[in-house]
Amino acid sequence: TLNYSNYEGTWPLPGGEGNINEDPMFIDTDSGNYFLNSYSPCIDSANGDAASKYDLRGNLRFDDPSVLNSGAGTPNYTDMGALERYRDSSPEDTRYDIEFIDPNTN
Repeated sequence: TLNYSNYEGTWPLPGGEGNINEDPMFIDTDSGNYFLNSYSPCIDSANGDAASKYDLRGNLRFDDPSVLNSGAGTPNYTDMGALERYRDSSPEDTRYDIEFIDPNTN
């Protein structure tokens, strides 16, 4: 059983604790940018005990001060998914939303 996972478009939700059925609010899937946008329901909502200390890109887990921690484990602010959002989601900080640069293009 998976816990603290996002099953967008799946109903009923599979058994497990902390699972959600929400739009993950990726920045731009058409261009392959799967970083979480500000206020994604996946921010600070995973199980820190089940996640690595670093995300897929080697970034440390980040506690977004503008999002209520709804995850579990230690830390309880791990994001769902492979890529951690590592900027504050407050309106003042949205200017830092990550731009995706495809390394395969010039």
